[in-house]
Amino acid sequence: MAGRQTEQEETRVANKGRKRKGHEMSAFEREMLSAIEPLTQMASLPRPPLPQTSPEDEDEIFFKSLLPSIRRLPLTRRGRLRFEIHQLVYQAELEAADVIL
Repeated sequence: MAGRQTEQEETRVANKGRKRKGHEMSAFEREMLSAIEPLTQMASLPRPPLPQTSPEDEDEIFFKSLLPSIRRLPLTRRGRLRFEIHQLVYQAELEAADVIL
């Protein structure tokens, strides 16, 4: 039995080495926590609801999506394109008015 007690004592000694001692934060850890604290506070704030997309908004989004391509055009071509777009819109309005009448 003397050998068995030695094994138990060794196990107790080994277990003592595995226990975690109370952990004090280092200056770096405290600094990191204080740096992210405003972010955690912001995350808990209520967020405003996202606006619902209406048909008008879809049209606006479409035309805004064309802007990068239009801006790459030379100035004279850009002016002519605007004129052509105005013509198309005018024709569409006339056709819509004919349908209504």
